[in-house]
Amino acid sequence: MGKVDIDLAELNTIFQTFKQTDFEKKTELRLIRTEVQPTEVYYLEAEDAVKSEIANLVFSQFKSKSYQDRPIVEYDPVSEAQKTHQVILTNTYEAIEKAKDKIESEKETSYTTSKLSEKNFSDYMVKFDIDGIRYCAIGGFTTVKKVKKFGILGNLTNSKLRSIPKQGIVGFNGQIHSMIIDECLILIDQIQGFERVFGMKQVFKDEALTTLKASNFERYINNETLNNLVRKSEKGTRIARRLTKLRRDQDRLNAFFSHVDKLSAIVGNPQHPNINKFPDVRYDKEMKSISVPRGEEEQLINLISDSSYLAEVSGRYGYDGSR
Repeated sequence: MGKVDIDLAELNTIFQTFKQTDFEKKTELRLIRTEVQPTEVYYLEAEDAVKSEIANLVFSQFKSKSYQDRPIVEYDPVSEAQKTHQVILTNTYEAIEKAKDKIESEKETSYTTSKLSEKNFSDYMVKFDIDGIRYCAIGGFTTVKKVKKFGILGNLTNSKLRSIPKQGIVGFNGQIHSMIIDECLILIDQIQGFERVFGMKQVFKDEALTTLKASNFERYINNETLNNLVRKSEKGTRIARRLTKLRRDQDRLNAFFSHVDKLSAIVGNPQHPNINKFPDVRYDKEMKSISVPRGEEEQLINLISDSSYLAEVSGRYGYDGSR
């Protein structure tokens, strides 16, 4: 993925200018249901005053100087960079492209929530167009019942306290976690929300299993170890994330298997500076077979991802945990 040119200060200017118009009439709201697959999207009717308040949650987030100053990095399924924005092109994974199309599609939107209650929805979306560019801002949606710290809800006016029933009261998270920009790019501010809406757990599973079916894995990885990796990947674990990332770097994978005989001098060698990252990995030179005990599969990924490195200037060995 090449450099993504997003100017958050410029976006803020665009949004603040948009606020000066009758933007409520140009804004649409949706509810997103992720508890089912595929994800479902529902039209949410609201008064202009409510639309204005919810849209302002989005605009105020971009107005923050600290928000604008945070660096923008490429989305990484393994390393959750702190105090950054992450971005991903929607066509990076087919599943993201399909989810984006469904979320934005009028034809895929349901116009009744009959037989559903507020607890069935996980996210809300604010949708608006400015100068031909579509923006879809997505944030968390919850019922007050789930906010356990509230024992009693009340309205206090002129020294009078009135109890408010929790049934049917809902909350919109003041911080959006994702924004689809111009139908091709997603700006991410909270990884968990993004991955929920765009079905990334299934993406990791599918990508990992595809990686494990590659000829090099079937040729060089011991059958029992390979089966254990498949079981772990089917659960969408961290191993699935790491295999997904490896699949995007075929050169690294090919280079590892092309030099597999070098493992004879690495695995089981107590003098290797990073042996503690893969202490139980074994390599049978005659069979050209790599194995690791069940439950220790991540050690093998540590090795295959080629995370160990030798710094050219200092000459010190290091380990890159983001691989």
